[in-house]
Amino acid sequence: MTGQIRTRTLLLLVLFAQSAAAEQVLYRARDLEVSAPDRLDCSRPIPLVARGPRSLFEESNLALLETVKTAVASALGRQCPRASEVILTSGRTRKLVSLSAVVAAASIPTPPTPAPEPPPRQAPPVEPSSRPMMTPAREQDPELAGTWIGVYQVYPSFVQLTLKIAADQTGAEIRVEGLEGKNAAHMGVAPATVRYEPDSRTLEIHATQDAYRRSPLMGLAFHAVYDAERGAFAGYRLNASNDASPYFVLVRQGQEGRALKRLYDMPNGAAPMRPGFPLGGSSPSADTLRTWASQIYNEYPTIDPYRTESGGLYSMARNLFRDEYFTSHFGKPFDQLSTADLGRIARRLDEFPAPRANFPEDKANAAGRSVSRGFLVLTGTYAAPDITLSVIALRSIAAWMNQTMRRLPALAPAADSFVRLSVLEAEERSVLSGLWPSERAAFLKLIGEQRARLADPVLSAMVNRLISSAVQFEDVPSLRNAASALQQPRAVSAPRAAAPPVPMRRGMPAAPVRRAESAGDGIGSLASMASDSLRQQLRASIETKSAALVDAEAKKDAASIAEFPAGTAGLEAGARWFAAADRKFSAYRSVPAVSALFEQFARVRGQQFGQAAGEWKARIAVLQSADEIKAVLARYTGVSSDSSNPAAQPLYAAAREREQELGRAAAERARAAAAEVARREQEAREKAEKAWRRRMPSGTEKIRIGLMDMNPKPGSKPLQQAVAAVFTVLTSKDTMGSAFIVTKDGLAITNNHVVEGASALQALFPSGQRFAARVWRTDPQNDFALIQIDCPKDCHTSYLTGDPLPAPGTDIYAIGTPRELQYVNTITKGIVSGLRRSGGKIDIQSDVAINSGNSGGPMIEAETGRVIGVVTKKRTDSEGIGFAGSILDAMRTLGIILE
Repeated sequence: MTGQIRTRTLLLLVLFAQSAAAEQVLYRARDLEVSAPDRLDCSRPIPLVARGPRSLFEESNLALLETVKTAVASALGRQCPRASEVILTSGRTRKLVSLSAVVAAASIPTPPTPAPEPPPRQAPPVEPSSRPMMTPAREQDPELAGTWIGVYQVYPSFVQLTLKIAADQTGAEIRVEGLEGKNAAHMGVAPATVRYEPDSRTLEIHATQDAYRRSPLMGLAFHAVYDAERGAFAGYRLNASNDASPYFVLVRQGQEGRALKRLYDMPNGAAPMRPGFPLGGSSPSADTLRTWASQIYNEYPTIDPYRTESGGLYSMARNLFRDEYFTSHFGKPFDQLSTADLGRIARRLDEFPAPRANFPEDKANAAGRSVSRGFLVLTGTYAAPDITLSVIALRSIAAWMNQTMRRLPALAPAADSFVRLSVLEAEERSVLSGLWPSERAAFLKLIGEQRARLADPVLSAMVNRLISSAVQFEDVPSLRNAASALQQPRAVSAPRAAAPPVPMRRGMPAAPVRRAESAGDGIGSLASMASDSLRQQLRASIETKSAALVDAEAKKDAASIAEFPAGTAGLEAGARWFAAADRKFSAYRSVPAVSALFEQFARVRGQQFGQAAGEWKARIAVLQSADEIKAVLARYTGVSSDSSNPAAQPLYAAAREREQELGRAAAERARAAAAEVARREQEAREKAEKAWRRRMPSGTEKIRIGLMDMNPKPGSKPLQQAVAAVFTVLTSKDTMGSAFIVTKDGLAITNNHVVEGASALQALFPSGQRFAARVWRTDPQNDFALIQIDCPKDCHTSYLTGDPLPAPGTDIYAIGTPRELQYVNTITKGIVSGLRRSGGKIDIQSDVAINSGNSGGPMIEAETGRVIGVVTKKRTDSEGIGFAGSILDAMRTLGIILE
């Protein structure tokens, strides 16, 4: 079955190569598959294909060396025993290698199994498996294809799990149902994934969800170890709910009697039906029970039984029912007790006095009372069938751990051994979660000891390979990185923290971690475990090899200095040489050979400047800009020490002198250009002034308007003549108003607030034509302004007169552009409502409709068409009250005289 192998280096394999022809799988792991063509031509080199995540193909990886090569070489050896070469690909690189070299590199000696260690106190010896840990995976792995039967408990009954694994081990189907077909709430079928770890002989089962299957199977996950003696898997249901036992057992179909018969004899949570063996006809003594239960406090010294929920306390105490602890106190395993035996133990536990204080005896009493429900036959959350299932599973898990611990000292000093240790360390977080903390600590301690044992030889071999493969200067960075890694302090194993209190729920305290990172992933991790003397020795070897490669490269570069050409070409070649050498040797300046190299270059550099002085000055003299000078300096003086080189100072001085000369010439040209710009601007102003057709008056100069200045629209009635002289004022403030023309060359009157603060004005006529406008005079106090527009020809004018203002009741019109441009030159009619005098000026009150945008437009007398006022404002809180400034006041304050 597939398994997971997480590594750092993949040697001689292909990255994501695709083949159109049929393929045969030579090796399959959880994340990696190695295949070859289905039909092999053994007379030719054989192409191999590997597929997997990119992390498996990093160059720093070493972990697949033995495992993958063993499987590949074995498969090829059977099919092509005389094959001599294999094509192996990595990315776009193709390489021919000897098949015998692959087989030799993959050979792993099988160490002898050491003698068993003495068993724990009061525990019977556990027979180790006859199969050594390091035998090839195909000999020690179970044949998974087929049907497996499992059992676990969901209170109050057991549930049967049927697992069908496809023959090619690429898919599986899981079915869960009540043991007697009654527990319909937990029945269902779903696809499943099955992952088997050959190194640790652990199995993971995950039920996947399918739109066509029953939803209660979502989240089912199992993690187990293989019991080779019984041919069964035993372990946990991960993330078990509050009413489910976390333990389960999985055996081959047809062999249920080896591990599951007693569970099948317990319908709906009842006690075993087969009679057990008596305990001697009497209940166990109180001392026996107290000694047995006190094991909880030996393992969890910080647990306070009076403040820990009984379910959590029981989860910590499952090991009390394991053979090693239970049989030594009660004479037989728990799963062999009869109903009467269970009853006697339960009654004895109930006779314990209630705890009175935190003394050891009372602690044992509390523990005994907490686990007493495990002896109840038909009632209680933790009934006898649940304990029986726990015993079966824990027996296999403990045996697996003991066997593994016995085999660990036999691990060969190879990089793959660290992968195996990391796999086992990861299993401690899942498979061993139900064992005593002391057992788990001993397991981890042994793994740490084996890492320390293997670190020195593996690190030494790894560094020696690195040194022997370093043959050129480009290999020095990797050597220096290795030396830095070897310099780090040796790691000190910190004691593991005490196990935290078990949560107030049943099942696993937390989800397991699938796999720890390999400790052999690189020199740095190995160095943290290796001895100080070895690290110093290896570091000295690396530094010696690095120094030799740096010296050789420095000598090669020293020879290239003599090949510099003469003149400025030599300066340019020297600058390029220095830039490349500075990058190359930046980290090696303290090496004597490198220091001597740059000293030699400095001497040659001074000679170059002396030889190139004449050519340099001639080249500088023809440059025409400061940028060109900077470019030449950058081209020929790219060495950091050039600016302080005495031989280079005359050349720098020539460059500065030429730059100053060019600067003076540029300044003179700038002054001439500025004068030319000023002259052209003055001409433009004079030309623009002439284009307005009337000179702008200065100071208090009067503006005289005669009959020759007027141009009413011919053949029109008075109202049409007045409309023809009105236009819309557009300002740079995105505002608008109205105005009316009083002279044919473009003088117009409007309100001061229309043009105030505007940097630019435009006159918009109803025809859509636009002309520039400028302000002549303003009267902010009375809100009048005189502007001029650039009339291309004579404009039509309004009718100005010096006659008195009309009396109240006179019909009048107001002309302007209210609110929006689409209402340009709107005419509204009304009457003069009154003449209001204020501060020496007259405001004409009327009832004509006035809105925003009318400001500055004319108010005219209906009968004669003469302008009588400039529309100014309206009362916003009332209707029919608007005002216009008197035209007589406007002409007076703006300095207009009618002649």
